[in-house]
Amino acid sequence: RSLLSHPHQLHSAGALSFFTDFTRGDEVVLMMCTVDSLLERTTQVVHRARGLKSPSIRGSILVYCGGCVLAIGDKTREVSRLYAEQVQSAPFIGAAPFGEIGCLPGASPANRHGNLTCDTLLFR
Repeated sequence: RSLLSHPHQLHSAGALSFFTDFTRGDEVVLMMCTVDSLLERTTQVVHRARGLKSPSIRGSILVYCGGCVLAIGDKTREVSRLYAEQVQSAPFIGAAPFGEIGCLPGASPANRHGNLTCDTLLFR
């Protein structure tokens, strides 16, 4: 099972702490992205929520990771603009929380702390 986690703090001795827990034997993979790929998530999340259908949207909620907001800085308004395009200018509300919690599906579904979350709820 994969779980994205961004670093919390770089300590003076070179140790790195994260917002999630790791256990001995966990594989840790460094992931990288660009500001453009963080912005593109707003488009991807609406496409995933719609599925194969393209229903008209009456309103929506966007949850966009606070850590990603810090990473994109001045381009935060671009998230709103891109998202508004995807929901066809329907009214929406957004939140940029730190410490997102969500259900990770699979053989043993569980609510877990996740990072770098971008998700939406669409109302038809």
